Amino acid sequence: MAAMTSAMTSESMAPESMSPESEAKPYGLLGLCLSLVAILGLAVLIFLAMVFMVLAVDAAIFGFRHPFALLHRLVSGTSSLSTALETRLMLGAGILLYIDVIAAIVAVARWRGGTTWRDLVAWRPLALPLRSGRLWRVIGLAVLLSFAANAALSYFYPDAKSLSEMPKDQGAAALLLLLAAGLAPIAEELVFRGWIYTSLRASFGFWPALLVSSAAFALAHYEGTHLYALTVFPVGIGLGLIRESAGSTKASAAFHGFYNFVAWCLAYLDIG
Repeated sequence: MAAMTSAMTSESMAPESMSPESEAKPYGLLGLCLSLVAILGLAVLIFLAMVFMVLAVDAAIFGFRHPFALLHRLVSGTSSLSTALETRLMLGAGILLYIDVIAAIVAVARWRGGTTWRDLVAWRPLALPLRSGRLWRVIGLAVLLSFAANAALSYFYPDAKSLSEMPKDQGAAALLLLLAAGLAPIAEELVFRGWIYTSLRASFGFWPALLVSSAAFALAHYEGTHLYALTVFPVGIGLGLIRESAGSTKASAAFHGFYNFVAWCLAYLDIG
């Protein structure tokens, strides 16, 4: 670990520097915080607009009162919908929200960076070839951190399996796969290893950027017990190392998606 991280902070792993003519400049700490609020607010506005459109279509088909009655039943827990349909609606809302987060962060990055907006979230081609031994060593370390985190969670929190319980409905399981292995990795990598990491890396260096972005990633997965967030933290470290080594969030998003896909398969097969 020490040898790897020292190599990563060497000249060959220096922070990615944007060309002098590039207009894309990462935010400082205050700007980063304000921009995150803006991204969240924009994502919520887009989400509400899309929900309004869905309700408007529902009202046009079933009558003006139907969508409001349906929302009331869902919120109050008195819905006559089947459990499978409710699960599909919840997952559909999650998919919609992640799409909105992606749209919001791209919009803010484009506003900030113009044609060089990809530099602000490191959404660029891989800087290292797939045959790079260093990149694969970093990926191997990320895998070890992920397995160690899951093993620790299972040991200290035996009920953790319920956190990744697979829906019995096949349609809901397919929606979960799309969310977990597709949209969530892209959105989360753009936010944590892209927007947050890039700004912190430019202002404070490698280690603060890695630790703070990983801590924020862990907090975003807090679900009522501190143990799950603690086990997500080393996964964030591994993803950060991949992003640093490859110079691109496409690499960390690919690993993130693969990791979630494996977790989905294990849950679907009821393994682990």
